[in-house]
Amino acid sequence: MNPAAQDSSASDVSLVALAGRTPRYRPFLFTKRAERDALNDLDAATLAGVTPVFVVTPRDLDFDTGNYKKPFDAHLAAIAELINQVNTVDTLYLDVSLVEHEGPLANGMSAMEAVLNDLAPSQRTVIPLVDADSSTQTLAAAAAAANNGVAVRLTSAHWPSGVPHVLSAILATLGVSDIDVDLILDCGDELGHLAVLAATSEVAAIASGRTFRSVTFAGAAWPKNMPAGAANHEIPRDDFAAYVNLATACASRATAVPDYADWAVAHPDPSLDVDPRILNIAATMRYTCVDKWVLGKGGLYKGNGGKSKGGAVVRPMLVALTAHSEYRSVLSCEAERWIDDVVAGRTGPGNPGIWRRWALVRHLTLTVKQLST
Repeated sequence: MNPAAQDSSASDVSLVALAGRTPRYRPFLFTKRAERDALNDLDAATLAGVTPVFVVTPRDLDFDTGNYKKPFDAHLAAIAELINQVNTVDTLYLDVSLVEHEGPLANGMSAMEAVLNDLAPSQRTVIPLVDADSSTQTLAAAAAAANNGVAVRLTSAHWPSGVPHVLSAILATLGVSDIDVDLILDCGDELGHLAVLAATSEVAAIASGRTFRSVTFAGAAWPKNMPAGAANHEIPRDDFAAYVNLATACASRATAVPDYADWAVAHPDPSLDVDPRILNIAATMRYTCVDKWVLGKGGLYKGNGGKSKGGAVVRPMLVALTAHSEYRSVLSCEAERWIDDVVAGRTGPGNPGIWRRWALVRHLTLTVKQLST
């Protein structure tokens, strides 16, 4: 952990006071069942503060044949169907960056065009998200669907104050102006003091000469590889800490405080290097607290060579988690209800998808609460 990320404590800063408004939360969420169910489980107050970015997940690979399990067309159709099953969200962003390289569909459509077409009957507001690496086909589809505006995500190497031609070229291709753009300044996992300084300068430069519809700071702090061993592991929320430091610095300069985005309880790279059939899976719960995650980790839910313990390892892991001093910190929501029911034996232990669902409910609910306080 970078100590510089902890300059300001997330527990004693009012983001509403710093921003003079409630910052918007734009979490990047993979198009999976757990994410769908978590959004449908959120209470009205949380939903009012969230505009999700749906990141279309890549196809699963058949490790026996080396081929994908589904045709590209079928995969994207299933993704659109899953998004349409989220009945609590009226406005969302669509990001196809992880799949656009797989090429056009059989009918010649790009991934962006195909998913947008499949989502159109829902009559919700779908805003295409593009970046500096978006393909010509993705940009064309986004331009055709830009009536509700567009989102542009830029890593620090492409921020407009340093390399203005990158954003200028994207906007020219899309045929939009600043006022139509939700700009996302993506720091990735570079969340230390220097990154915050750079982001502060960038936000100030934007405020002095640009009129974007919104500006959002994004970070990603959840690790790709989780800690080993059965225990309550504490993982710093360096993304949120960096945002608090950025908001504090912006307020001190009388600069508008940007909105916030993260990857919730996931790493931005969803790929697996091993066949899921031989993957060992421990019982886990990714529990969000004010300035950290507590990763409750237990025994092997699924293991090789007869080591699997199944659901029997889930309750002890959750019992240990509920004993942590920050369990139920700040608020309780449906996630705690489920955890408490498992601990009390009132419901079953679930599975990795269920654990992720309730981890997301807790994370999204708490993050909106932090932004609105």
